[in-house]
Amino acid sequence: MFQLLLLLLPALLPILVSCSLVNQDLPNQPPELQSGQADTTRVNRGGAVNLKVRATDEDDDPLSYNWTSFGEGSFRDSTSANTEWIAPDQINGASEFFLLTLTISDYQPETEDPTQTFLIEVVQRPPTVALTADTTVSFSAPFAELEALGTDPENDDLEYHWEQLAGPQAEPQDERLDNQHSRMRFIPILPGDYRFAARVGDGADTASAQVVVHVPTPPELPLIATIARELTRPDGARHAYQIDAYEYPNQRDLRPTLASSFFSAVEFCASQGKRLCLAEEWRGACQGTELRRYSSSDNPAAQSPLFGLRFCNTVGSQVAGSEPDADFIFDYLARAGTFANCGTEGVYDLTGNVAEWVWVDSTQTAGTYTQSSVVSLRECGEFAESLPALPDGFDFSSRAITALGSDYQDYFRSTVGFRCCRQ
Repeated sequence: MFQLLLLLLPALLPILVSCSLVNQDLPNQPPELQSGQADTTRVNRGGAVNLKVRATDEDDDPLSYNWTSFGEGSFRDSTSANTEWIAPDQINGASEFFLLTLTISDYQPETEDPTQTFLIEVVQRPPTVALTADTTVSFSAPFAELEALGTDPENDDLEYHWEQLAGPQAEPQDERLDNQHSRMRFIPILPGDYRFAARVGDGADTASAQVVVHVPTPPELPLIATIARELTRPDGARHAYQIDAYEYPNQRDLRPTLASSFFSAVEFCASQGKRLCLAEEWRGACQGTELRRYSSSDNPAAQSPLFGLRFCNTVGSQVAGSEPDADFIFDYLARAGTFANCGTEGVYDLTGNVAEWVWVDSTQTAGTYTQSSVVSLRECGEFAESLPALPDGFDFSSRAITALGSDYQDYFRSTVGFRCCRQ
């Protein structure tokens, strides 16, 4: 057998050498990409795209994977065949495309590394906002309240901004209740239509909506009225009386009369079968059953410095302005019924407008006047210090009035108005 191999070796040797050379010259095969897929090609800002690839290598070389998005977004694992790409939080415009590239290598420098690309669209979906429907609010309401409801499909943090677009000037006060809600309140200072816009933004886009608040003119007040009231005196006795709804001449749409003196006021009331109001009657009418500080349904502390026709005619009203001049007081007096909220149970303008003469009940012989006026906001029942008592037996005749000395000069103030009462 051995001799036979020796005889065949010369013939087999060229064949063996040739096979060896063939095996040495075979090149290394590059990796082959079998499949690649993304679960979506459109994603929201900050959203995730799941990526899967499968590759093989004929030479069984180990494979490496390298994902890149050119610095945009991030990969959970940039060296894995299966990974997740997180889209950027911010994009340019409503839509932007990003190229994701995978390079597969078998660590053989002589082979060409295959690549796989994915084109992903990242979209920005704007927020939405819904507002309270157009509404009507009474001028006597303490304030108007509106709500905005914001939503964002990407759950971004939302910012709210309210703006007045039309209508009488208002000062909206808003607060962000949470990411989905904002509330705005304002005090309508004049009747009319108030238009507001609410804007909601997510840092990239904004959405807006508008609403109109209609504040109707208050119902017309009575032309002339006398209001029945009752008070309880310190001793428990009940005292019923009637008081004019407006300052003299007690007629809607007329300015109050400035009496030339306390005595003129007494005479005017007497000519109508009435008398000057007692201080306690005036105070009771001003405070009402709710014991208000002012004869208004409005709270002056909650209002802007210029409050239009809200509250009463005092500094800051549409009639008085910001600096009424006490030397020309008549120019700043409002017509009766102008301030519909400045009334307590049917009696108007007890706060602000003109100071009023009253009769002091404790002595029945002295007068005083209210300190609240167009130039001075005071609480109900704040009166000027009582004037000196009139002489015993004073009969209010012209002779008796003329005989009064200088101690009684305050009785002749000509910048004070009045209203009348009766039992």
